[in-house]
Amino acid sequence: MTSKFAIVLLLYLFLFSGTLFSETILLRNGQIIQGKVLGHDSESVTINTEGATKVIPKSTVHKVIFSSNSADLQKLIQEKKRQAKIQKKSDSDKPDDDEEISSLEEMVDDKQDITKKVNLLEQKIDKYEKKISSLRSKISKLKQKIKSKSTQE
Repeated sequence: MTSKFAIVLLLYLFLFSGTLFSETILLRNGQIIQGKVLGHDSESVTINTEGATKVIPKSTVHKVIFSSNSADLQKLIQEKKRQAKIQKKSDSDKPDDDEEISSLEEMVDDKQDITKKVNLLEQKIDKYEKKISSLRSKISKLKQKIKSKSTQE
């Protein structure tokens, strides 16, 4: 059982167990603590959980979620489910070395094709810039002719 799957499972258990606790503390190591936050300062959070009071250093706290029905907790659960699904898929779909080398070779070929296309596009851009410059010059000359004709009349 992967640790991400375990975290998701724990979140489900805590969310649907009907606990009376109102706050959830998510630690950086993935552990979840539920209880009643009694207080906090710049260095720690004090929480009462199952009749015991714990002081948790803020350096280990990832997030404090107030209310077990919070949208933050729902969003976190969805993210953990998504990560667990991705992890499960990547664990079952790991390519062997030959497939990985083939994939890398394809990426290199793709990069070379893209580089060629970019170079061709840059050449086309240069051509168009020259044409634009030439057209601007012609427009400028036409404007001068128009001005000179209008001043002669």
